[in-house]
Amino acid sequence: MVQPIKHTLQAILYELVPLRWSDLKRLIKWTTNNQYSLLRLFVNALVLIVRFAGRVKIRTWGKIAAFSAGLGIFHHYGMGTLWLIITGVALIFTNLEESRDSGLSAYSVFNKNFQTLFGQLTGEQLDQQLRQQRNA
Repeated sequence: MVQPIKHTLQAILYELVPLRWSDLKRLIKWTTNNQYSLLRLFVNALVLIVRFAGRVKIRTWGKIAAFSAGLGIFHHYGMGTLWLIITGVALIFTNLEESRDSGLSAYSVFNKNFQTLFGQLTGEQLDQQLRQQRNA
């Protein structure tokens, strides 16, 4: 009678553990077998960062550092996902400003006074055409 309870308890505890010992042993074994590959990947990443670092403005590096610091702080308190959502919403609203180079957007909701492009079919035009066909 005790054996089924023990096995059931072990099964429940096994499912509650996020990182199992067998997974950890397999990860350590994989890491020790692939140290050269990991080192090469790390060195290649550093080379890419150094190569393209000169092309990125200091202000952009500051933004990346601020984002990373905020993510680290929020993640420490268990709210990393919230930080990503807040950052995404902030990026959307900061990029809704009027474009300087292209003028009008293809989506009229982003233009001042909802101005449409030349030849763009609007709901009002479609409604007017349908009403004229019914009256004729």
